[in-house]
Amino acid sequence: MYNVKRGRGRRAAEPRPRGARRPGAPRKEIDFMNEIIDYRPYMVSECKVYVDVSEVRLKDGKLYPLSFVWEDGNRYEIDRIIDVRNAASLKAGGAGVRYTVRIRGQDKYMFLEEDLGVTKWFMERK
Repeated sequence: MYNVKRGRGRRAAEPRPRGARRPGAPRKEIDFMNEIIDYRPYMVSECKVYVDVSEVRLKDGKLYPLSFVWEDGNRYEIDRIIDVRNAASLKAGGAGVRYTVRIRGQDKYMFLEEDLGVTKWFMERK
């Protein structure tokens, strides 16, 4: 494993304090049933950007985004909606209705997520 000679020059590993975890290991939490469950920090993502969207809703219930305002304040028009499906965001985390849209010649994903009756639009940061 490690390229260390046995005997001289070898330092004993210091034991970790009780309850400490290895670097990079997921944190553990105890729920109400005293079972250990994994808590992974990827649930909060730096890749998710909530955006303001101007949209149109047709009388048959379909919802189409027209433009959005990015976090720097610039408004971008959506040239074309390519695909609409239920999917998860693998980069940012979260799920909902994924719109594949064309913006200035580039294909991007927009997600419409619904949480307790509140609908929010988000996009993935690069």
